[in-house]
Amino acid sequence: MSRASLSGTVTDTSGAVVPQATVEALQTATQSKFTATTNESGVYNFIGLPLGDYTVTAQRASFSQAVRLNVVLTSNSAVRVDMSLSPGSVSEKIEVKAQSSLVEERSSAYGSDLEATSLESLPCRSTAAAQSLWISGCHSGREQCGFPE
Repeated sequence: MSRASLSGTVTDTSGAVVPQATVEALQTATQSKFTATTNESGVYNFIGLPLGDYTVTAQRASFSQAVRLNVVLTSNSAVRVDMSLSPGSVSEKIEVKAQSSLVEERSSAYGSDLEATSLESLPCRSTAAAQSLWISGCHSGREQCGFPE
């Protein structure tokens, strides 16, 4: 019974070899699958394949699959099929369900400092800065809030 061999090198689009790629030879007539893995040089080998038409595919994670149709193996032939893999599209879905705070709690980037003169001009009855910020109901006018002129 006659057999054939199939070999080649798997590279990426820049020409760099792709080790550990899976190469599959599918015999079209019988749907028989033969699988090989590329070595550190990107080379794969099938020896002793039955004769016939094949579809050859190569794939590896992070790359799109390469397909070569109508590869014909004839008696005692040694067919070379080099394959090139393109970087695959990586799709990622990130879903955020929490809302961000409207007040920046960890930074004083949007704050400001109050000068003593600013606090003294507030319409309040106390000269203590801490109290003047929370006492409400003061009348406008410095003498009504307890500030001397």
